[in-house]
Amino acid sequence: MKKMNDLVDVLILDDSDYVFKILLKRNIEIYDIKNSAFGTIYTLSFSSVNQIPFEYKVINKRGLSKLVCLLKKHLYFFIGIALSIIVITVLSNLVIKINILHNDSDIRELLSDELKKNGIHTFMLRKSYSEIQEIKNNIKKSNKDKIEWLEIIDDGMNYTVRVERREIPSLDKEKKYCDIVSIKDASISNVLVHKGQSNVDVNDYVKKGSVLISGEIKYNEETKAYTCAQADIYGITWYKVNIKMPYDYIDKVYTGVKKTNYSLEYGTTEKIIFKNHFLKFDTKKREILNFWNIKINKRIESEYKLVNKRYNDSDIEKEALIEARKKIRELTGVNASIQDEKVLQTDKYDSIIVMDIFYSIKEPIGKQVEREIPLERTQNDGTS
Repeated sequence: MKKMNDLVDVLILDDSDYVFKILLKRNIEIYDIKNSAFGTIYTLSFSSVNQIPFEYKVINKRGLSKLVCLLKKHLYFFIGIALSIIVITVLSNLVIKINILHNDSDIRELLSDELKKNGIHTFMLRKSYSEIQEIKNNIKKSNKDKIEWLEIIDDGMNYTVRVERREIPSLDKEKKYCDIVSIKDASISNVLVHKGQSNVDVNDYVKKGSVLISGEIKYNEETKAYTCAQADIYGITWYKVNIKMPYDYIDKVYTGVKKTNYSLEYGTTEKIIFKNHFLKFDTKKREILNFWNIKINKRIESEYKLVNKRYNDSDIEKEALIEARKKIRELTGVNASIQDEKVLQTDKYDSIIVMDIFYSIKEPIGKQVEREIPLERTQNDGTS
């Protein structure tokens, strides 16, 4: 049987019985016959159309033949699209500027020479991610004494190069030591000393600025050595958080309706191929084709509506506590943990609720502070 992509629908106005017999006589295979208001429609193979001895009209082509016809009809359009893609591809992969960010002109000149040696210069095609990483490692390896850190950022048609110079410490720098001091009023909960001499024990109360771990090592009240104190010190600290929250709020409600769209992405630019169907929607994007850094993405658009809602008393108190915990995390950081939470006061009004919440927090409280070794001490040691 002929493949479906080699079939066409032909409209013939002559008497159907007579046409049918003639077509069979000429060994023209007929795959389907339909009657219409204008005549009889025969489904034939595309290669046999020229053998029809009657006046006919091709009303539909299928599969490959239809595609060929479409390409011929819109040839210049498709050529234009192809040329546009080629131009966009070349331009989007062309590096027109290299920015080296550093105040030292010697470092900028060094990096410029190293980049050229490794094939990075203006009016070149962009390198792949793996090539960039290899070039970056090569430059750092060959300049160990000059470069501490290097990053090459692909920024569209530009490369931005960030660099930190390696600072070699001066041998003539004065000797110093470090204490660890408290950055907050707290009750000590954990002490783990790596270097230095501890001045505190668990459950001790300390004030902000107190020396927790000393870099001055003493024995029998006599200073024996100096070091830079290192320790992990946690303390219990206390906070009061005030939260004001409105009863009325706007909620994002998904309708469950989704549409598929596609986008063309090159460099930092993304163009949506089809018109957006929704006024408000969220998008999940997945790359389905990447050709010379021109990406075609499949986008699933999920419609949502903004709905006015109002909390009841129970829910608004829960939401206020969630907001208070977020505020505590912002104040104390990721290494802190809540030990106790207590609502001190709650005031409810027509439009808002006001809550005061007490928190007991376990968090790092030590800060390393550099000190200078007393001059008489260095002289006695013969180190100056």
